[in-house]
Amino acid sequence: MPIPIIPMIGTSIRCMRQIRGLIGNGMEVTLLCPEIIEKGGMKKLSDPFFDGVRVLPVLFNNKNAILREMGTLFISRIRILNVMKELKPDIVHVHNPPDTMPFVTALACSSMGIPMIYDIHDAALETISAVEFNPILRTIYLRIALFFERQATKRSRGLLFVSATAKKSFIETRKFLSDYMHRISIMVMMNTDPRYNAIVLPEKHKVDNYIFYSGTLYSNLIGLAEFIDAFAEIIKTYDIEFRIAGEGHYKMRLQQYIGEKGIAGRVKFLGFVDRWNLWDMIYSAKLCVIPYKSTPITRVTLPHKVFEYMAYGKVIIHPDFPGFAEVLGLDNPGRYLSGDRQSLVETIKKFLEDDELSESVGRQNRHLIKMISFEAEVAKMLELYEKILGSA
Repeated sequence: MPIPIIPMIGTSIRCMRQIRGLIGNGMEVTLLCPEIIEKGGMKKLSDPFFDGVRVLPVLFNNKNAILREMGTLFISRIRILNVMKELKPDIVHVHNPPDTMPFVTALACSSMGIPMIYDIHDAALETISAVEFNPILRTIYLRIALFFERQATKRSRGLLFVSATAKKSFIETRKFLSDYMHRISIMVMMNTDPRYNAIVLPEKHKVDNYIFYSGTLYSNLIGLAEFIDAFAEIIKTYDIEFRIAGEGHYKMRLQQYIGEKGIAGRVKFLGFVDRWNLWDMIYSAKLCVIPYKSTPITRVTLPHKVFEYMAYGKVIIHPDFPGFAEVLGLDNPGRYLSGDRQSLVETIKKFLEDDELSESVGRQNRHLIKMISFEAEVAKMLELYEKILGSA
């Protein structure tokens, strides 16, 4: 049986789901992950998820991002190679970000003649172009990241993307790729979950009076400041709360902005909530929202929360981006014009004023996700494995 090694630099739900899918199809999996430096962190490995998985926490880790990246380049590279020499895997599956990890893994794979799949969550060009910071530093950082990405891509036998839009963007903007298309297989695997289609919703369930958002509060590109502007107008007419589940360095700026708007009493920060404990919050929400700003990365991404909200039959207030349209459709009633506050306000209002519409669109979204099964997405990944191993 193939023995994939899936190096990862941090928690990756996509990676974890893929591992369960591989094990369910009879494969042995070894997971390389960072050294566990947090107190009590080793206890996490007792989670039932890790049953049947050989976990090797050998990758260099440090709380300082620069030291962590340097450790990846000069220490993890050697450790990955040593593990490969010991296990002799049939194939290696590596995730980004950061792109230093696929880069050093690609070097190790090339030296041993082992095929590698590069799973691109957030491509370097789209991600770094979206972040607002010193333009000189951004240019330097982008050039370095694109170097790592290009070297990893050239040495890969397969590429996996989270959406067809992300795949299209990558192919169109990486001109060098045309020289390697004859030997690189490219596929899309969406971020669905085996539990979604098994969810049984009761006919009657109390819906609370709040709008819900979940996710890491990492920067302004998640669009929460713009949503809060619209929400401030909404609450002039409607008695409703906005609840945010998540932590991140952007949280303090949001709290300050909400205070300036004078609406702190209508917005609740719930802090970090484990993904498995989010579901009641999602199910009880009146509406769910993903108000991303228009950037190169947000226009093509398709985050886990889209599928979570759909699985629980919720209306999703979302911008008119092609990534979202892949699963929600171009005519979904929860869709609004990106950058148009009035469009956002009117989209929210029509659901607050019409419970039957909310229920109908929620059922529609739940029906749509039933057409995107986890088993079918895993089958795509297995097809990619078989194609690469069959030609090796």
